Amino acid sequence: MSEKYEFKDITVYFEDCIKGIYDKVKRGSVDMVFCDPPFGINFISRSDWTYSRSKKSRIGGYKEVKKDEYREFTEKWINAVDYATKNNATIYIVSGWTNLHHILDYAIEGKGWFLMNHIIWWYNNPLPTLKKFRACHYHIVVFTKSKNIFIQNKHTFNIIDNRESPYLDVWQISRDMRKKEYIPNATKLPHELVRRCVLTSSNEGDLVLDCFVGNGTTPAVCLAHNRRFIGFEINLNTRKTIKYIVEKEYKLKEQRNNLMNYLSGE
Repeated sequence: MSEKYEFKDITVYFEDCIKGIYDKVKRGSVDMVFCDPPFGINFISRSDWTYSRSKKSRIGGYKEVKKDEYREFTEKWINAVDYATKNNATIYIVSGWTNLHHILDYAIEGKGWFLMNHIIWWYNNPLPTLKKFRACHYHIVVFTKSKNIFIQNKHTFNIIDNRESPYLDVWQISRDMRKKEYIPNATKLPHELVRRCVLTSSNEGDLVLDCFVGNGTTPAVCLAHNRRFIGFEINLNTRKTIKYIVEKEYKLKEQRNNLMNYLSGE
């Protein structure tokens, strides 16, 4: 039996998502997916000579996906996502440029998903590099499970900000590179990035899936905004971080609710 972390409507299983989804997620039950899969660039061994970055900035326990296995790995977890999702689900996948072609090719040609958007996430604090241009963006590809779903507007798409201009597909959101109190130097996706995706493509009470929970941003955002969450993470070293981030978000949510009740006189 795999270990798991549960809090309110949040469940994180510490096991491989490819097997875990079929065992733990009801077929066709997921309303939205947000995944940040391993980039498959052998980062741990390359970071000394590619990036000017200290070894203390890396969290131990992660498993690299070998280059010659990345295509097969991609196909397996995308198949699992396809199994878990409703027909009108929206699927967000974060990727670097090195293996993005595997994701796009299999999702579109292999599964017949429709590429609704290709978002560029641009940040202004890239890691320093030694002998190459500094990378300052990631890709976020957004799918519906078929073109007909998109054409017939059956997917969820909420305009979450009160502004007249339409959504743009380039997002400028800074990464948080400060030393964290829960795990020193841990890096995580920005809260605002995940919030924008979750609020746009799901509604309160919906079930959100993250195959690679990492530091726990997705479950924290779901808890803050009344979404149910199920996720998978193979690295047990992240459990302390996930627990800290999720439960801190709950405390902040309670404080906000108490303040609103006080201001409304309830």
